[in-house]
Amino acid sequence: MSSGLFVNREALDGCATPAESQKLPLALRDDAVAAAYQIAWEQASSHTRETVGERLSPFALRKPRKPIRVRKRNHGMTVSHPGQRVAVLADAQNLYHTARSLYTRNIDYSELLKAAVDGRELTRAIAYVIRADSPEEESFFEALTDIGFETRIKDIKTFKDGSQKADWDVGMSLDAVTLAKHNDAIVLCTGDGDFARVCRYVRHEGCRIEAMGFEESSSEDLKSAVDGFVDLSSDPDRFLL
Repeated sequence: MSSGLFVNREALDGCATPAESQKLPLALRDDAVAAAYQIAWEQASSHTRETVGERLSPFALRKPRKPIRVRKRNHGMTVSHPGQRVAVLADAQNLYHTARSLYTRNIDYSELLKAAVDGRELTRAIAYVIRADSPEEESFFEALTDIGFETRIKDIKTFKDGSQKADWDVGMSLDAVTLAKHNDAIVLCTGDGDFARVCRYVRHEGCRIEAMGFEESSSEDLKSAVDGFVDLSSDPDRFLL
């Protein structure tokens, strides 16, 4: 037992009291606290050692935990854990153009979904796509379905002046608000700052809200509005094809 409590006693020099130990750097402070327990242990009777040892040994002797991946968190309202029900909403248009612009590659939606769920219970996965009459788009839509995404498809609108427009901002935002009532967490796969407002609303309603996007092109307003942000650029070989 004593070997498990051995520390560098020099960490206590000039810091004999708990209050003074707070002035130490964090690493030395831990040594100081542990050394205090070491001294108390050595001075304790054999009966006290036996009693305390029985109560504390499961904690004092357990092995260090393996490091876990911690998501960047901006707020303290909610925490990610395996028991959560999560819905994933992917802004395919935003992800496609960003990935092509930064890396000239495409998104790996299978890995994207896996990272978004992060070991939790998936309830819905929706990909919002635009139909542009491209030869490959039908096979892309089918691939999304095979991966586990529902596809919401919108046609490009052409106006009299020849300009075109198609986006899912309103539809995706409405779905996020609706799904937040039935889930513990919502993950928006986008870097579009237009979603910052709905993120704040969802978080205010008590639902965890996360975003996944490329750090260098994602809106700062969006990143500050969510509980957690996953940077796809941190591992492009995983998230890109």
